[in-house]
Amino acid sequence: MQRSGPARRRAMSYADPLDAIDGAKSEADEAGHDLRGFTRRTGSFGYRFEARCHTCRETVTVARVNAGWDYSRPIDSCATEAS
Repeated sequence: MQRSGPARRRAMSYADPLDAIDGAKSEADEAGHDLRGFTRRTGSFGYRFEARCHTCRETVTVARVNAGWDYSRPIDSCATEAS
């Protein structure tokens, strides 16, 4: 199956975690997700930011990757959008 739209965007690393959060939020919005806010999670891995879709419960994660920040890809369409 050939994917189109937000999930086919080229991977990009952000210098600022807030820019990565904005990018993730924008792509999730285009996919029909209802993210209500990101929370900071801390552990032995360092820290990351997570948000969960209010309708389908899918999680989007923003984390440090190499020298920058990036979010989990691809962001699929919200499950409730398809039904």
